[in-house]
Amino acid sequence: MAIQIGIDEAGLGPNLGPYVVTATIWEVPDAQPRMDLWSTLARIITNNPVKGDSRLHLGDSKSIFQPGRGLAALERGVLTSLALCLDSLPATDRQLRERLTGGQHELGSEPWYAAEDLDLPGDCLPVEITAQLVRCAPVLVEEGIRLLDIRSAIVEPERFNTLIDVHQNKAEALSHVSLALLKYAAQLAGEQPTIAWCDKHGGRNRYDGLLSDCLDNAFVFRVRESAELSVYRIGQLEVQFLPRAESFLPVALASMVSKYIRELAMRRFNLFWQTRLPGLKPTQGYPVDARRFQAEISAELLRLEIPERLYWRCR
Repeated sequence: MAIQIGIDEAGLGPNLGPYVVTATIWEVPDAQPRMDLWSTLARIITNNPVKGDSRLHLGDSKSIFQPGRGLAALERGVLTSLALCLDSLPATDRQLRERLTGGQHELGSEPWYAAEDLDLPGDCLPVEITAQLVRCAPVLVEEGIRLLDIRSAIVEPERFNTLIDVHQNKAEALSHVSLALLKYAAQLAGEQPTIAWCDKHGGRNRYDGLLSDCLDNAFVFRVRESAELSVYRIGQLEVQFLPRAESFLPVALASMVSKYIRELAMRRFNLFWQTRLPGLKPTQGYPVDARRFQAEISAELLRLEIPERLYWRCR
């Protein structure tokens, strides 16, 4: 068999809430390591649904999730995908984070994580997930495709700020987070032919040094470096960095999982403050609105003695 890996993130720009990176790891027939999963699985999965389409909607999270419209569409795709590679689905957001991070990034010490767990699914119906699972699972078996695993890194503001302190560069710090997931996925792939697709990091074109550092000083063969595409080979592993990498299904799903985790975290964050300040407008955490939100909760921040570093990302 061969392996496809997709890595993508959510929450790079906001000041509030976590930065999340996810890797999805797929097994495909060894004769087709570059199989186009969109076309192969077109009977059951689409990134461009039409009215009445019963197929599972996967795609870039920006095209699926719209603030104010709830998480149902995003949640349906993420939880159905998780059901394809897990024996049972997480019942709460806490269980989800523990499973996706391997217990490495559980709910933090921040007070908004001390509240009651969020039940899952929260916006879509369990029967919708079951129906999609019944449709999808047999086709994957027929095509010789398996979703082996989904793994995430969740970087809450305090850890985010520490990474910036260490690396003195946002792109450098967050590239290390992404490539740690690549290392995990590559170890899972073992000696099987493997291709990994990653979004470019902050306009960077050169990644050979970062790859070598994150893969235990492995020899990295540079195939190509350009603004459009940077390609490297490390043994049986080929890594491609490119803009709009979500054109590959494994990356699109990684984008959705990352966004789903972040939105659940923001739901907790907003509920915490709205409980204390009724009528407070929720925030998505992006810079202009984050400043508005910070100003409106400033008195409570002082009263609760919550340091800025705990909730506010410095870059």
